[in-house]
Amino acid sequence: MSKSDEIKVSVIKFPDRKNFVMKYIDPTTGEQKYASAKTPIRREAERAAARWETELRAGRYCGSKILWEDFREKYEAEYLIKKSANTFAKVAGVFNALERIINPKYLRSMTTQLLSTFQAKLREEKLAESTIAGMLGHLQAALQWAVGMKFLAMMPTIDKPSVTKAKGRAITTEEFERMLSKVEAVVGVDAAPSWKHLLHGLWTSGLRLGEAMALRFDEDTGMAVDLTGEYPRLLIQAKAQKSRKDQLLPLSTEFCELLLAIPEAERTGFVFNPLPRNTSKGRPSMWWASRMISRIGELAKVVVNKQEEKFASAHDLRRSFGTRWASKVKPATLQLLMRHADVKTTMDYYVTMDADDVARELRAVTGYSFGYSAQKSEPANESQKSQPVSR
Repeated sequence: MSKSDEIKVSVIKFPDRKNFVMKYIDPTTGEQKYASAKTPIRREAERAAARWETELRAGRYCGSKILWEDFREKYEAEYLIKKSANTFAKVAGVFNALERIINPKYLRSMTTQLLSTFQAKLREEKLAESTIAGMLGHLQAALQWAVGMKFLAMMPTIDKPSVTKAKGRAITTEEFERMLSKVEAVVGVDAAPSWKHLLHGLWTSGLRLGEAMALRFDEDTGMAVDLTGEYPRLLIQAKAQKSRKDQLLPLSTEFCELLLAIPEAERTGFVFNPLPRNTSKGRPSMWWASRMISRIGELAKVVVNKQEEKFASAHDLRRSFGTRWASKVKPATLQLLMRHADVKTTMDYYVTMDADDVARELRAVTGYSFGYSAQKSEPANESQKSQPVSR
């Protein structure tokens, strides 16, 4: 800390006040800061000033001088490093979006007003409310850590959008094909094949977008395709998930076919590598990919929530996968394919066969005919018409 940045707290006495007042000059803004010493005795006031000065120099004040880029580096190195690779990637995507849209210079720039502006800009970019809520949630966790570490004086208010449970729906094969037909219009002719490959991957795998973007052919990574067995499998290493356990999970047959169709010489690096319009910008982030897929859904006019006027997104492709396979496999198998931690989630969202579906399945399995026709027929005689319905 240079001489000009040193904090020196002095004690002064105002004639109209009973207690002494402590004072120092903010080295960043040049403003004078005051606080009551809460005592009319000079010696006690000087001791209080010395304690305050020590606290300020020890770090309670340093948040005003911390650059945003320095805070990000510290947060990633000391806090995010303990989280899964998937979480690290998600937060990095949020920080990248913040820097692209707002570009804060100091950590103290993260005010309620700035975060409100950031939220409005995300909405202008047509991000789903659930996506915006998730991004703000990651920022909230980072800022709470900053407050706990005394890098930030107080937590700004974050007004996250409320998200209803039913955010979208499974889309049909026809709607998926409509989305594929609009890819070139959104990402350009040259990049279109790589984006269509990603869409097919989401449609056939049930992967979350972040998982698909992180998936690699290299086995020494957080999430990889394992081709050593009889069938392709999904290898998730402990560092890539909250449970901190290695997992080897099955993949759907349609996703296996997609993977095995990739020439063996090309099975290296990322499985999905969507290209940007401007190749100089490098590989798109997960948040950018999410935005592009939502644009494709909007241009294809695939509406998944009429009330909120929401168009198809990457997560709706995952929903479609779960819905298609729910009628083909047992709930426990679907849980593995969807990678739900709790089978209850699988049951609540995807195992929703109605009575007629179950009846048709039972009839197919047993081969038993009930001698019943679904077509309505008139009662055999007039006496039947007047019979009351028993309950």
